[in-house]
Amino acid sequence: MNLPAQCVAMLWVSLTLVAPSIHAGTITVTADGVAKAPLVTVELSFSVAGEDTMALDAFKSFKAAKTRGLKAIQSLEIEGLAVHPAGLEFGPVAQNANVMMMAGGGMPDSATKLSIRETLRVTVPMFGLSGEEAMTLLGEVTDTAIESGMKPAGGEPRNPEMLFITLMAGGQPDDMATPFATTKSGDQQALRRAAHAAALKAARQMATGLAELSGTSIGSVDSIEVEVSGKFELVGESQVSCRAKLKVVFTTE
Repeated sequence: MNLPAQCVAMLWVSLTLVAPSIHAGTITVTADGVAKAPLVTVELSFSVAGEDTMALDAFKSFKAAKTRGLKAIQSLEIEGLAVHPAGLEFGPVAQNANVMMMAGGGMPDSATKLSIRETLRVTVPMFGLSGEEAMTLLGEVTDTAIESGMKPAGGEPRNPEMLFITLMAGGQPDDMATPFATTKSGDQQALRRAAHAAALKAARQMATGLAELSGTSIGSVDSIEVEVSGKFELVGESQVSCRAKLKVVFTTE
């Protein structure tokens, strides 16, 4: 799949030179490349759950909550909107007291409930909408989901006990979190490749200038180290950008 024409036209490059080095036979530069494309979809993450002291009752509660949420979202009748399951969890409801006990103090709550929780990804089409139209549509979908009983799934770890275990093991809490909203262009791989190409072009331009100042010329690429493979961000309200960062070593002649 090719990138939309708008993406190619809007491609731009930013240069960053970090600790350039010129050694006998090589020049090393680090450069950024950024590619932009129209925003095509936004993926929103919601969770739906059912809880009870009995497993079958928890499942019935979960099933009713999920059915209610899906009907509410589908009632919006948005063309191209889709809902995809993204993981099911089953187990005891986490208690803050358990975290306290694991940390060396406090007692867990003896009234244990079972929980069935599922994350649902709602893909909302954005292509062709103005910034104001896109934000209005996202607000409508989010409000409808919340009013039906769903909860935004991003922003914090789902299980406090697992967060404690992760921290004690030297992990990062962000590993346990799911972003609520993810922006996507039509072809993210193509956009990432365009950002890589822009970064390599920028690196070559910088190396060429340094080589001329030192009285030499650059030859072929000796090695490439990818420092940032492709970081996607929302630009304004209707575009997605992808940033790549490459450390490139050129031979000199």
